[in-house]
Amino acid sequence: MDLQKAGFHVIRFQKLQEISPTLPLPYETSIVNLVREITQGKLHKLTIVNGLDDFLGSFTDDAIIQVRQTLNKAIKDMLGMGASMIFVVLADIEDIPDNPKVCQKPLAMVFPRPHSIDFMEPGYLCYPIM
Repeated sequence: MDLQKAGFHVIRFQKLQEISPTLPLPYETSIVNLVREITQGKLHKLTIVNGLDDFLGSFTDDAIIQVRQTLNKAIKDMLGMGASMIFVVLADIEDIPDNPKVCQKPLAMVFPRPHSIDFMEPGYLCYPIM
C-alpha cells in the first residue's frame, strides 16, 4: 500500500497508525474544511482527511454528492502535483471488493473514480486517479 500514490485512499484509523511513522508530515483537515479549501484552490501533496465515517453517517445524500463533485473538480490539479488524500475511518469498510461501504453508504457516492482491486486489503481501499 502506497498512501503517497496520487488518488483517494480510505483507511481504517488503526491501520494508518501502523504505517504513519513512514509517511512524510501530512496536512490534516476535515471533510467540510477540505471542500472549502478545494473551492479556494488550496491543495496539498499529502492530506489526511478525518471523519469520513461521521460525515457519511450524519449528512444527507445531497451533501455527499456535493463532496463528490468537489473532489471531481480537484482531480486535474491533484494529478499535476501527484497529490494524495487519505480518508481515515473508525468504522469498518464493508462489502469489499464489490461495493465498498462505510456506515452503510456506498463509497462510490463520495469518490469520482472506481476503486482498484489491485490496491486493496482489509481496512484499506484506493481510488487511483492516474
